[in-house]
Amino acid sequence: MNDADTAPPWLRGQPTTLGDLLRCSARTFGPRTALCHDGRAITFHELRERADAAAGMLVGLGVRPGDRVAVMAESRPETVELLFAVASVGAITVPVNPRLTPDELRHVLVDCAPMVVVTPSPAVENLDAAIDGLGPAPRVHRYDPGQPVAPAEEFSGWAGSPESPAIIMYTSGSSGRPKGVVLTHANLAFSTRNVVIARGMIGPDDAWLVAVPLFHISGVLGMLPYLMLGGRVVLAPSGRFDGRETLDLIRRENVTGTFLVPTQWQRVCAAAGPDDQDSPLRRVVWGGAPASPELLAEIGRAFPHADLYCSYGQTETTGPSCSLSPRDTPAQAGSIGRPVDSVVTRVVDDEGRDVRVGEVGELVYQGSTVFVGYWNDRIATEAAFVDGWLRSGDLVRQDSDGYLYLVGRKTDMIISGGENISPAELEQAIAALPGVAAACVVGLPHPTWGETPVAVVVRDPAGPAVTAEDVHEWCRQRLASYKRPTEIHFVTELPLTANGKVRKAELRAQLGARAATGTAGRP
Repeated sequence: MNDADTAPPWLRGQPTTLGDLLRCSARTFGPRTALCHDGRAITFHELRERADAAAGMLVGLGVRPGDRVAVMAESRPETVELLFAVASVGAITVPVNPRLTPDELRHVLVDCAPMVVVTPSPAVENLDAAIDGLGPAPRVHRYDPGQPVAPAEEFSGWAGSPESPAIIMYTSGSSGRPKGVVLTHANLAFSTRNVVIARGMIGPDDAWLVAVPLFHISGVLGMLPYLMLGGRVVLAPSGRFDGRETLDLIRRENVTGTFLVPTQWQRVCAAAGPDDQDSPLRRVVWGGAPASPELLAEIGRAFPHADLYCSYGQTETTGPSCSLSPRDTPAQAGSIGRPVDSVVTRVVDDEGRDVRVGEVGELVYQGSTVFVGYWNDRIATEAAFVDGWLRSGDLVRQDSDGYLYLVGRKTDMIISGGENISPAELEQAIAALPGVAAACVVGLPHPTWGETPVAVVVRDPAGPAVTAEDVHEWCRQRLASYKRPTEIHFVTELPLTANGKVRKAELRAQLGARAATGTAGRP
């Protein structure tokens, strides 16, 4: 596999489509195990056959190139099959978080207008409520891989362009409702190649644990290098993450690599004992949120035989844009690394001019993994770029060797447990509650989640009396659990700038000092 002539096209820098990737892997690694889940093992041959059958099913439903197919993306083999099946017919997968409330799910469905919503499970809570009243409503297909479908031989595959859209992933933006990030087959191909270059080649004895959701880019991108190079992909069960169960799964399935966000690594390290020091893990990858030096030291003690990698990026860069590997010296500890292959970065001021080495500025990107734009949102797409460079929204400094260090965020985005939370989305939801005159949401430090959203609310004296429980219940009905504020504070007025904007830095300081009144924690 090290021979350049026999390496897969993606590894040679020749992007193809996701469908072509699976067909190539099935020819090369056919009888090897590709996917493991809950005691089931699926070979590359079987994965190809099942994906082709699912593609035939989609064609039978009327799906054509360019159509959107929303997939309720649970951590199951069927979700992986559908990702390749949708790609094979030239359609676009829209992975959907099953935890979304009906209102949140309705926003996604209205925005991307899918031809069909496919759910791999018998029933998905909130889906029926989300499509109730939509006109026209998308078709809902309950996907059973055992049901009759169009025979595989009747489906020859889509001969499309790598530049065609492959996935639309909805991610929270700083300005309000989630936006659909459009990623092409080429974006995925180049990012997959970058992962292999940054972390080393993958062999038949390597297994990757997918313990983050498949509606996140880190979930999808983590498995693609292994499916491309003949490794195994182990899908962790959906539901609440448990550190001890994860350690047991790693040992049971002989997992050699995984990506977890810092809050997950905290739980794993807390559950690890002396017997776990001989874990099969050899690639330990963290990202999605800042990790403290203390946590990184804990990971090193828990897995002394594993190499530790930092993976920094965002959905708009198809995952990793910077990487720090064990090959980098200890002097760079705390860095997010240097740009990955085929990505160019700059650190700029508010005017888009390069800052001097060591000075703080916003990180911006260009490269083959940068997304093509937000679905159905030209204004947001234009705002995301400055002179052709993608804004990261993160403030960094760069040393003389090119290593980047995360300093903070230029936007108000809250990162809680690795999930991006838009304060504007929460503020808009809370402000719609009768009896609320204004609302502001900020992120405050949290020992487990890194950050947690906290809401500051101004009551409307002309409206009904609003309590903290009223706000919590309102949010429970409209926001996924990870987005809901953990505390509600009532104030008589918000601190404003001369042009009427909330002084969020001042508000954070006030909250940190417990100066605000009416504190109420989450019930």
